[in-house]
Amino acid sequence: MAKSDIDNNQRFEMMLSRYGKHIQRYCAIHGNNSDEIRDLISAVCDELWRSIGKLRNSVSSPQANVWLYRVMYHAVHDYFRRKRRVRTVSIGNHEELPAPNDEKRELLYDMVQYLPEQDQSFIKRHLEGYTLAEMAVELGISYDSCCQRKSRIIKKLNIIYQKYYV
Repeated sequence: MAKSDIDNNQRFEMMLSRYGKHIQRYCAIHGNNSDEIRDLISAVCDELWRSIGKLRNSVSSPQANVWLYRVMYHAVHDYFRRKRRVRTVSIGNHEELPAPNDEKRELLYDMVQYLPEQDQSFIKRHLEGYTLAEMAVELGISYDSCCQRKSRIIKKLNIIYQKYYV
């Protein structure tokens, strides 16, 4: 190993030991679930490893914190940009809403008012005829995340129905 490689290894390890919690928090803020958070941490660490040689100051300097923030920002941005570019669609058995007639549709819209605003807009899009793939692209999330969100909303609607309408 060359001297610069050893120096970069030490600097990388020092950055992780000093700023590891910052990296985890930053990724947790931007990730939607534990798998995505782990992927983000990995992407940030990969980018940190590739660019540690470009850090001109010592790891303990205030500029190192700013530099790390920029590395994290760009790594997370690149992760989501690549994720949007590569869309995978899985075909599985997901709960489906019944095709409602007018009376059932009215009941469904009444129940939707009890949901949080984000869930309301999601399920209303679905009721207006958007496919899950279209909603995933529009919301910038994966198809599987869209299916999970729909499934959770259906469970909430079942609870609301049992609580208020039975």
